[in-house]
Amino acid sequence: MAGSQVKFVGTATIGTDHIDQNYLQQQGISFSSAPGCNADAVVEYVISSLYMLAAEQGFELLDKTVGIIGVGNVGGRLQQRLQGMGIDVLINDPPRAAREGSESFTALDALLAEADIICCHTPLTTSGEHPSKHLLNKDNLNRLKPGAVLLNAGRGPVINNEDLLNWHRHRDDVTLILDVWEHEPAVDAELAARARIGTPHIAGYSLEGKVRGTFMLYEAFCQAQELRLN
Repeated sequence: MAGSQVKFVGTATIGTDHIDQNYLQQQGISFSSAPGCNADAVVEYVISSLYMLAAEQGFELLDKTVGIIGVGNVGGRLQQRLQGMGIDVLINDPPRAAREGSESFTALDALLAEADIICCHTPLTTSGEHPSKHLLNKDNLNRLKPGAVLLNAGRGPVINNEDLLNWHRHRDDVTLILDVWEHEPAVDAELAARARIGTPHIAGYSLEGKVRGTFMLYEAFCQAQELRLN
């Protein structure tokens, strides 16, 4: 990018793992994402998927315990919605637990063993004290209860997809709902066939989310360039 006049880069998404932020910082290029812009859309995807599954399998969602892994913009709103509906919720978020105290949080192994429905909503991190890449893998997938539901609408590599496929060949009692995939846009055909609901990373795609994300980037651009908001 020698000689580039780029001053600002923005992504109208929650995730930032597709952006080399260190490079942008080295080049003096301002960066902004749009955390939370599509959180409501993802929550609606999750709840509608679970109600569809409940109708198919003949269970009451109110009778189930939902475990949420990653309780940020999406997971936090999902927690509020589910608890407002009277559904029991367990939450796992080590960074938040470290800041706020562990009393309200459940350890990952315990959540996997106790929850009937597990929803993954963590960002993708590969370093730090609590990396999320391959958080679910061959070492802990077997903790899931018989007949559990595993839903991932966060980041694909949070679940080791190869381990998930191999495990599900022997544990097809667990229902998979997958909106995100490791190595996407490539999707493992067998894993996709095993998912009761499989979608191409579209849980957060809504008109409202795109408008909100675009406006958030507009605000960030104006702030970075010291422009007056109109």
